[in-house]
Amino acid sequence: MDSLIAAFDTANLVALGEGHWAREDSRFRLSLVRNPAFARKVDDIVVEFANPVYQAVLDRFVAGGPVAAGELQPVWRDTTQPGAFDSPVYEEFLIAVRAATPTSRRPRASGFLPPTTPSTGAPSSHWTTSQGRCRVATARPLP
Repeated sequence: MDSLIAAFDTANLVALGEGHWAREDSRFRLSLVRNPAFARKVDDIVVEFANPVYQAVLDRFVAGGPVAAGELQPVWRDTTQPGAFDSPVYEEFLIAVRAATPTSRRPRASGFLPPTTPSTGAPSSHWTTSQGRCRVATARPLP
């Protein structure tokens, strides 16, 4: 864990692969974001499972704002891959990011999936980027 967190001292991007729905991978990611050193070093977290059409909802949730479960769940359920992310591990990850870091230092979680129009799966022209940030951690699986 320490060597992975230390990678943020020299790299602008640190990528983590995962097996979809994998509890072991999820436990590792949860322990990573709950490590106090993580919040001190990471500015952005790019997550494969999130639809950027819902970026405003994701931003509000991670920032600690009020978000009902029915408003948050489409972030990972309304994607180009229906059912692929319908596992509790993805919600648990976002809850951990929200809870484990101080409000003043909370990283931004950004959706990485191709944006789709809600409930239709149609491509959307909406795309959110995080510009001007230095370090990014990603939960996107590597090939």
